[in-house]
Amino acid sequence: MESRYLIALVLAKHKLANEYIKLYKDYIEDIESDIVYLEESNYLRRINGSIIITDKGLSALIEKPDNRELILADLLMNEFPEGKKSNIWKWKGTKSAVAAKLRSFIKKYPQYSNEECVNATKDYVNSFYGKDIHKSMNLLIYFIEKDNRSLLLEFLEDPSKNEIKSIGEML
Repeated sequence: MESRYLIALVLAKHKLANEYIKLYKDYIEDIESDIVYLEESNYLRRINGSIIITDKGLSALIEKPDNRELILADLLMNEFPEGKKSNIWKWKGTKSAVAAKLRSFIKKYPQYSNEECVNATKDYVNSFYGKDIHKSMNLLIYFIEKDNRSLLLEFLEDPSKNEIKSIGEML
């Protein structure tokens, strides 16, 4: 995202977006198109003449390229259940292992936001509601990717999936 968009988001976060427009309208020829772009991209919303930042906009502000995978690791780990699969492996794994898997995933698929990844993870975990998760749900690191296959990607590409087998069952 270009720095001028980030400036607009930061100001919007602090409820200064209208001041941003007044201050920069003489310097930036197309300020309205910047705001329209952010609005169409669901980073901002206009309500009663005020510009309000959305959750997606807030996520864009906290996503730094050098620590995005750590932030996303925390977010995804929060969606997975506590405890261990078969009393051996932690469902959530470790932050470093999850971040390493996410680093690779983000390099391959940079188009997906943290919010989209969290929503896909919620959908995956919720698809096991009322079922014996120990038989079919994957550990978080294998949900992200295992054997060049990613259930995370599948849920991102087709969020309408309500049931999916574990990678082990698909092979």
